[in-house]
Parts: sequence; structure tokens; C-alpha cells
Amino acid sequence: MSSEVSDVGEVVLRTKLHPPRAPADLVGRPHLLDRLEAERTRPLALVSAPAGYGKSVLVASWLERGDWPSAWLSLDEDDGHLHRFLTYLVAAVRTAYPEACEQTLGLLHAGDLPGGQTVATVLANELDGLERPLVLVLDDYHRIEAPSPVHELLERLLLHPPIPLHLVLLTRVDPPLSLDRLRARSQVSEIRMQDLRFDAGETRALLENALGTTASEEGLASLDRELEGWVVGLRLVALALRYSPDPDELLRGFQGGTREIQEYLVNEVIARLAPTPRDWLTKSALLDRFCAPLCDAVCAESGDSGEGSFDGAAFLRAAQDANLFLIPLDAKGEWFRFHHLFQEQLRRELERQWSPEKIHGLHLRASRWLEGHGLVEESIRHALAAADPGAAAEIVERHRLGQLNADNWYVVERWLEMLPPVREERPDLLLAQAWIAYERFQIWALPALLERAAPLLDEEAMKAATGGELLFFQGAVAYWTGDGEASLRHFEDAEVLLSEDQPLFRGLLHLLGGLSLLMCGHPERAVETLREHVRAAGRERGIYFSRLVAGLFFTHLMSGDLGRARAEAVRLESVASTSDIHYTRVWSSYMQACAHLHRNELDLAARHFADVAEQRFILHRAAAADGLVGLALSQELLGRGEAATETLELLSAFAREVNDPACLAVAESARARLGCLRGEGVGSGRWAGSIADPPESAELFMWLEVPCLTRARVWIAAGTAEGLERANALLEEVSRRSQAWHFTNQVIEAGALRSRALEKLGRNDEALACLAAAVGQAAPGGWVRPFLEAGPPMAELLGRLRRQGETSDFSRHLLDVLRERPTPPAGPVATRARVVVSNSVGIRETLTNREIDLLELLAQRLQNKEIAARLFVSPETVKSHLKRLFQKLGVHNRREAATVAAELIAAAGGSLPSR
Repeated sequence: MSSEVSDVGEVVLRTKLHPPRAPADLVGRPHLLDRLEAERTRPLALVSAPAGYGKSVLVASWLERGDWPSAWLSLDEDDGHLHRFLTYLVAAVRTAYPEACEQTLGLLHAGDLPGGQTVATVLANELDGLERPLVLVLDDYHRIEAPSPVHELLERLLLHPPIPLHLVLLTRVDPPLSLDRLRARSQVSEIRMQDLRFDAGETRALLENALGTTASEEGLASLDRELEGWVVGLRLVALALRYSPDPDELLRGFQGGTREIQEYLVNEVIARLAPTPRDWLTKSALLDRFCAPLCDAVCAESGDSGEGSFDGAAFLRAAQDANLFLIPLDAKGEWFRFHHLFQEQLRRELERQWSPEKIHGLHLRASRWLEGHGLVEESIRHALAAADPGAAAEIVERHRLGQLNADNWYVVERWLEMLPPVREERPDLLLAQAWIAYERFQIWALPALLERAAPLLDEEAMKAATGGELLFFQGAVAYWTGDGEASLRHFEDAEVLLSEDQPLFRGLLHLLGGLSLLMCGHPERAVETLREHVRAAGRERGIYFSRLVAGLFFTHLMSGDLGRARAEAVRLESVASTSDIHYTRVWSSYMQACAHLHRNELDLAARHFADVAEQRFILHRAAAADGLVGLALSQELLGRGEAATETLELLSAFAREVNDPACLAVAESARARLGCLRGEGVGSGRWAGSIADPPESAELFMWLEVPCLTRARVWIAAGTAEGLERANALLEEVSRRSQAWHFTNQVIEAGALRSRALEKLGRNDEALACLAAAVGQAAPGGWVRPFLEAGPPMAELLGRLRRQGETSDFSRHLLDVLRERPTPPAGPVATRARVVVSNSVGIRETLTNREIDLLELLAQRLQNKEIAARLFVSPETVKSHLKRLFQKLGVHNRREAATVAAELIAAAGGSLPSR
């Protein structure tokens, strides 16, 4: 199984991705198998019937004789969590297609999944790209309770089903999907209880296969009257008949409903077992799945491994030999479960025989064994079933650091959600919550968590690793609120306490420690300290090393050194590739894009930002939103206004989907910023509102989009005296804070903007002095973008500055860049001219500029990813454009569209009409 699905244990996957084996007494059902085969081209097959009607065995038998690749996933109650479900789903698909669902797998590394529509779109696109059909079976689908995002995902998936996918749902109750719509479209085939019932001939065949003899017609009639073809009941009858001296008498004596017959038959079977196997049988029923060593741990009298002649292996052999509804869960034959109905009756028998206290003891035995073998989530579940939330909390405490250091903070979040309020009283769990808040960049949530955790730590804990964590978070809060000196003190104290086997914690500690040195005015020391840690790491790569390299990038960029910043971003890409850390690779794309954008290397910036856009749900939310702003800026500065508008829409959709107030603010701010670039800034005046509060260090940092700076841009564009005074005052304060924190990047940004505000206020000497300072700070690192974005008015200011004696090569370079920049369109980009083309069958349609670009690239037979790279958009955006384009052209696929494009180009004399 793919090692990339890192938060899922091998045992869990093996026991969920294996279809049941056919029983030895299997009765062939060719008419049902033929139905499944005949209707497999429909998107959905629904096999819906109560428990015990042979749904899983039927479909597994069909798959065995079929020629289509297949994947099987057995579901549990906990699989309603979308992240967990997708993890298993991808693993299942990859049993048939090992390289499939790369982008969906990437989403799983994000921890915080996007909304259902995005997940469904990504998954559908990848399944649509499979070379051959796939039968995907979801067994026990009824275990996904409603409401659940899993139902929403399948609903969206079936709305426009991928062509290769044939989804099979095995369920006891109809799923909450739009079955009527699917029936109306003939997109669903259904097999139900009445189809699955055994008829008289099949009942006779089953008893003959199981017993080697047949029953009388009277006995069979009685059996059919009472059980009505209920398959699991028939198998229970076969078990009971083995021990009956007069099988026909037993058959004739049946009466009552299926529940009463089930209880009678199970008790008949259990009563005839020897005491030790019977004891093990009832105890093992509290396990959802089991293997021989786990049975030893739970069922042996001492609670230790089985001793003597009877142990877990002997128990499993005896259960298999007696056909006690044991279902193998993996190809190795190590893990098993009971048939659900048989397990339910065994559990009732266990509760009848044992006191709650003794049953709780069995759950604790199971919990200890499962924890010891890495099955942490199941261990927590059994501890809670033992009515011992303290034990469950201790399990989380013992394993949280391992998951956090593996960057699987979302796994710890899921564990915490399982626990009752006891977590509020335990400092380790409060610190776990703090890590989750930090990973979400919810700095505002940290102080309250730390205030609750600190009093719970005794003197000994404060001198251990837990105290180191507390100190780290106190230092992080200090840094992100602008107190560099305090953060350094906390980090120095924390480093003494944190252990060497905590790579993520140490990496973040050294990263923020370097940034704190920069904040305190020691950039050279910050770089050297980080480089010392890099040298000390030697050949070590992975999470720790990635944080050190990221720290060097941030330090160089905020110091204004774009060349070195870019070099560290490239190195980070190598680290990510070597260590196979997808999250780090996307961060590297964002970092490289930022460096290229500030240096006015717009094509390269747009390419890297497009990668960020495609992988936006994997990246940290704040960086993802900032990366989308960067893509829109790059596209606009390249003169690709329509692409920039589309990116803004993508940013707004992303912000709504993650429902993050900070991202929503960035999206709104970015829209106003591009309005200013396009000469529409006055229309954004209402958004700018009244005086904006100066930002904290966390809001400035290295971010491209800082809403308060865009408010200043809007006020400057509006040009009113009041607005200009507000902009000047705000920018002066931002500049003061940025200088105090040594954020040279934002000092340059604020200085360039402020020079424009001062000029419009008529304070020309101050404007030129402010601009000269900004140019002087920008020159060593080659910062161009803050001046380029200001447009022609900045060129005029720079010209005046040079006439006053500023003759540096860098100011001349800035003037050259500004003169080469495309002139922005007059008015909204939406009013740009459209062109009209005719296709070969005489249909005339108005195409947008973007659609003409697509046609030209389709004529070159490029694939979606290649087109996306050319247009600096995501493949997802390309696909949505193609759908609209196909409708306008009256074609059905890209081959037909490419043919039309070639005809149009030929008719136009070698190129499509100019835009």
C-alpha cells in the first residue's frame, strides 16, 4: 500500500481493502451475477438489503469472475469523517491503479480539507483520467451516518459521474442520495432484499453443500416459511443441524420471527462448544476485528498471551473449522471479524454473562494491546468503551508528539475530538490544542490556551519537554505580536528543555529564533545562527532541515536580499523532493514565486504561483491566499487582465470554502488592489472605509497582500484631501513599525506608496525624500515590483528624482521597467473588446480573449497541464473554460475543438483574429 498515506496503519488498510472470501458452501447465483455484469456501465449499482442477505459475498463473487479492475473498501462508523474516508478511498483506488489520484492524495497532506465541491471536482477529474474502467465497492455504506460530508461527496460525484467509474454501494438502508434523479436518468441498477432471498432450490443446495445430505420437503417448507430466504439464518440452521440428532424435527420446530430464530440458533451453536472456546468466542465479540495475538491479550484468563494448549491461533482454527461466521479481512489470513449479526448476538450473550466492570476490563486489555501495536485510534475507542476517559487521554498524550513531529497535526485533532471534556484539565492536551491552533495560524487563540495550561504544570514538568513546549508557544506569541526580545528569551529557555527527537518543534524553534534575531536588529547573526544549525544537521534532511531552510528564506526576504532568498527557496524544493514532503514543495513554489515577482521576473513568478493555485488546499491557508494574490498581480502586470480576474474569483471561492475570516479579508482587499491597478480604485472607496488600524507583525511579515496597505492605495487613488492624509498617516505608522521590526520588505512597500500620497498632497520635497529612501533600500536586493505597481505616476516621480541628482543604475532600471509596462485598459477589464469567429458549419459565437487563447493552444494539441502553464492558470480552470468553449463551438471533445481551431486559423490566414 502507498506509504504516502502516512497517517493510516498498514493493518488498518489491509483489513479495510480486502473483499470477503466465498464460503466453502457457496451457492452459485448466476442470474444475479449476470445482472451485475449487464448493468456495470451505469455509474451506480445499489445493493440494498437488511443484514444477512449475502450482499458482500455476491459482489465479491462477481468481481472474481469479472475482467474490470476493482477496488474494495469496507466502512466503519468513524469513516464519516471526510479526511479519513478520502484517505481510505485513495488507498483503495491505488490497489488497482497505483499512480492514481495524486492530486487528491495531495489534498490529504493539507490536513484541513477544502469544501466538498472542490474535493469532488478534483477526485472526479482524476477518476475521469483512468485509462480503464474501475469497479469501486463501498461495503457497509450504512455505517456512514447522516448528515456527513461523505454523502455530499458521493452526491456531487454522481451528479457528473466519471466515465471509468462504476460505484457499488452495499448497504442495509438506502443512502441519502438523489436516487430518484439517478433512476430517471437510468444511471443506477438496484438489487434488493427480494432479489437476494434464497428460493427453495438455493436453500436445498446450501444445506446439501454444508451437510452433505438433504432435508425433507416438509422441513424445507417450514424453513422457507419462517426464514423467507434469509441467507445468514440458513447458515445458522446449517450449523445447528450439524449437532442435531434429528435434523427434520429441528426444521419443523422453527417458529417466531427472524430475531427469535437467530437468538435460538446462536445459542444452540454456542451451547455445544467446549467451555474454553465458548468463553473466547463471547469475549472476542467486543472486538471489531481481531488476530490471534489480540485474542490472546483479551481472552486468555490472565489477560496475557494465551498459554497451554489453547491460544489465539487455536481459537481461530477452531472458529474456522466450525464455520462460526468468521470473515477474513486480509490476504495474509491474519485478521478477521465476525458476521455483524453473529457478533451482535455474541455481545448480548457477553453482557448477559459478565458484569459491566469485567467487560470494561476486557476493553482495557484490548486498548493496551492495540496501543502497543500502533493502532492508536482503536486503542482510544476501547479505552472510552471501558468508561475510562483518563486512560483515553493518556493514550493521546503518549502519541501526540509522534504525530505532530510527522506533521500529522490533523490526526491529533481527530483524537482530541474523540475525547470528552477531560482534555481541558490536562496540560499536554491543551498544548496539543495549541499546536493545532498554531498550524492554522490562529495566533489569537494561543494566549488563552497557554493561560489554562501553565497552572496545571508542576515544577518537574516545567523543567521537562512539556515546559519547553509552553515556553516555545510563549515565544511564538511574543514574536507574532512584535516583541522580539521576549521571544528570544523564551526560545533560549525552551531549547534547553526540548529533546533532540522532536524535529518539527526544534525546526520551528530555530526558524522563529532566527526571525526574532532579525526583529531585534541582528540580521547577520540571524543568518549565521540558522546556517550553524544547517551545518550541524549534516546529511539529515526532512522536516527539521526544511524549517531551517525556510527560516533562511524568510530572513533574507525580509532583509531585502531577494537573490539569496530565491536561492534558499530553490534549495527548499530540493529538500522537499529528497524527503518527499509535498507540503514543503508547495511552500517552495510560493517562496520562489514571491522572489521572482518582487524582482519583476513576471513569467517565472506566474508559473510558480500557478502551481500554488493548483495546490492551494495543501498549503498553509494564509500562504495559499497570498499566493493567489501573487498570481493575480503577476497576470495583471503581464497584461493578462482576464486571467487576473479569474484568479480573483478563484481566491474568493477559496476564502469562502475554507471559511476563514483572514482569507476573506485578503480576497476583498486583493479585489480593491487590482481595481487600483486598473484605474478603478475610486470605486473601491466604500471598501476602504474609515481609518484602518496599523497591522501587527503577523499581518505584515512577508505577505504580499496586507489589507491596511491596500486601504492606503485606495485612498491615494481616490485623491481626496482627507483620504490622502489618512493614507500618509497610516503608511508613516506602518513604516515606523516595519523599521522597528526590521521588515525591510515592508519598509520598501510603505515608502513607495507614501511618496505617492505626499506628492498628491503637494508636499513634493518630502515625497522625493521618501522615494529616495525607498529606492536606496530596494536597490541592493533588486526590488522592482512596489514601484512597478504604482504605474506611470511613479515613473514621473522617479524622473523628477533623477533630475535632482539621483543617478544610480537601479533608478534608471526602474524607469526602464515602468516605461515597458503595458498600459492598463481604460475602465473595467470586462469592457474589453470581444471577437467573433465562425466555425466550419456556420455557427457564429462571440469568444472571449481567453477562449481564443485556448483555441490557439488546442490547435497545438497541448494537454490541460501544458495549457495551464502557458496561461498561468490551474488545470482546473482550463477544464472549466474548455467546457464553455465546447458548448459555443458545438463540439463534444478536445479533438473536435482542435479540428475547429485548425480550420479557423487556416481561414484567418495563419492566426485567429487579433484581440
